[in-house]
Amino acid sequence: MGKEAVPHYTAAFAAIDGTQIYYEVAGSGHPLVLLHGHDPLDHHFWELQFSYFAQHYRVLRFDPRGYGKSPASTQPYKRTVDLFALLQNLDMQSAYVLDVGARSSLAFIHEYPKAVDALVLASPMFRTAKSFADAFKGLPTILQEFQPLIQPMKQENYREAGELFLKMLKINPSTLSTETYQWLAALMEEAIPSMKHPPKRGLTNLKALTHQLQWNTMIHVPTLIIEGEYAPDIIRATCRDLEQTLPNYTKKTIPNGHMLINIENPTDFNCCVHEFLQTIPNSAL
Repeated sequence: MGKEAVPHYTAAFAAIDGTQIYYEVAGSGHPLVLLHGHDPLDHHFWELQFSYFAQHYRVLRFDPRGYGKSPASTQPYKRTVDLFALLQNLDMQSAYVLDVGARSSLAFIHEYPKAVDALVLASPMFRTAKSFADAFKGLPTILQEFQPLIQPMKQENYREAGELFLKMLKINPSTLSTETYQWLAALMEEAIPSMKHPPKRGLTNLKALTHQLQWNTMIHVPTLIIEGEYAPDIIRATCRDLEQTLPNYTKKTIPNGHMLINIENPTDFNCCVHEFLQTIPNSAL
């Protein structure tokens, strides 16, 4: 993929809690952290945003443990703790947080509310429930969705498995330019083998399954909700939940977008996020 020149660019490893976290930082200005919930993709997920936002902010993207260049962990850990430690390591006392998926950023602001100055929740997708039993009712359906990937992964046909995974995310050659699709398919082909032997996941606060909507009411930082024009039902339902519970939100729609709206329509996506962040008054920081 062609990229603009990236100002003040640094790529390095940070020593955090006995491991090494790979990160990239570029630009100057208020910190902006890029997160996403689409494992097994790594920091390259943000390739179409990193250079753009580095023209306006000090942008951070990184690989969680076990993905990309960051080694897997053999000990229990929490991604939220790793992220906070990384911010401290880079002298970022607080930041804007942009998250495709939303679960990671909502978990982070719940644990470290003073570390977040604004939220951008793009294609938010998480399930809430009244009880733990209710939360796991949908698990068989989720497992069924992954069924087509099993055979090509057994055969180590990672290109086919990666393209099937992209199809699950509503991505196919007709939704992207040829160059962008080939780039994304290559990223997925490289990342998909980790699904056969997934790294140890970070510890999760299971209370989020039943308490997330209540926690949302305590989030008072400016928040932008973004969904694609053709977002699937689970994203639309999550957006409705967020609209009903977040006290201080704005909502925008990205044309011609499904789930990976930052990749499907990066121009409109980038402008939408930047315009929102420009509205945040200095007094909020």
